[in-house]
Amino acid sequence: MARFIVGAVAMVFAIALQPLLHPSLATPPQLPPNVPAPSSSIPPCLQSCPKPRLFIPPANRFSEGLASVMIVNQNAYQYGYIDPSGRVVIGPQFDYADDFSEGLAAVTIGAKSGYIDKTGRVVIQPLFTMPSSFSEGLAQVKIGNKYGFIDKTGLIIIQPQFDFDQTDNFSEGLARVNINEQWGFIDKTGKIAIAPQFQFASPFSEGLAAVRIGGKWGYIDKTGNIIIEPQFYIASDFSEGLAGVSIGDQWGYIDKTGNIVIKPQFDGASGFKEGLALATIDNKLNYIDKTGNIVIKPQFKYVSDFSEGLAVVTIGEKSGFINKTGKFVIEPKFQDASNFSEGLAAVEIGNQWGYIDKTGKIAIKPQFGFEREGLSLPPPRL
Repeated sequence: MARFIVGAVAMVFAIALQPLLHPSLATPPQLPPNVPAPSSSIPPCLQSCPKPRLFIPPANRFSEGLASVMIVNQNAYQYGYIDPSGRVVIGPQFDYADDFSEGLAAVTIGAKSGYIDKTGRVVIQPLFTMPSSFSEGLAQVKIGNKYGFIDKTGLIIIQPQFDFDQTDNFSEGLARVNINEQWGFIDKTGKIAIAPQFQFASPFSEGLAAVRIGGKWGYIDKTGNIIIEPQFYIASDFSEGLAGVSIGDQWGYIDKTGNIVIKPQFDGASGFKEGLALATIDNKLNYIDKTGNIVIKPQFKYVSDFSEGLAVVTIGEKSGFINKTGKFVIEPKFQDASNFSEGLAAVEIGNQWGYIDKTGKIAIKPQFGFEREGLSLPPPRL
């Protein structure tokens, strides 16, 4: 299951956008009895949070043709998987089930987690805690009190040696690591590829990684050479050819040569997704294009990045979907909703979750939820 390693960049960026977040995201709420704890007190959607949730929704996004859902099984809620027709293809048997990635999914049984294939067969025995999804053939897992990496057979490729906040998944062939309070990068054998020398480092994205040197942020390539000199107060990952950077207290965007293409003018700025990014002006979220023009003005209570041409937004207490002109293509009528993935989006209707298609038509009827009393909920995610 995914681990959200929130570093200095994201933390400062979150502060810049803090007034835009729901109060329950600013101060983690006390969970109701028996409700699973979230995987992190810091939300993964720091730049553009949709409606805040106190627990993992009982219907997750489709990934590689399957979605994990919470189903009643012998007087308890457990996770299984459905296909796009709503047919249960892997029966409810797990305390948590993550998205499929590279053909495998992390699942939790009791206190330990392992991995299954798309038939539901356990291919890596539940021996770990805090497993991540596979990325580039390797997955980060916790063994004892340290983190290392396994391959798809469960073989340990990089011995457990890192603390929780000292590494994360591989990206573009390298993984960042913290050794003796300095950040560098390792290759897939665990060998040091870029010597630890930075105050902080972000994962590689589009060939470059943001690094902090002497209190300023710049960018390096995969050989460790500085490509864009450290000069920014904060620097984010490249996405669709541009990266958000902070100069003083204003955010703008640079290209891969370091040239400013959108002048600093925003209080906060997210990465571009499908040609648009979220940027804040006077504590209000705007969608901007790659010229910096505002294409969708602030008008929603909660917003999200675009996915498959649509974005979840909330007006009042109802969520719907807009296109890139800001027009509703699926009216706000849901209690909650997630972004589209593989043509379907999970939505909440009457405290039950189901799925809709891009016309707004119910594709899988709402049936997943917490409506029955007296049933045990899964334990907190480990």
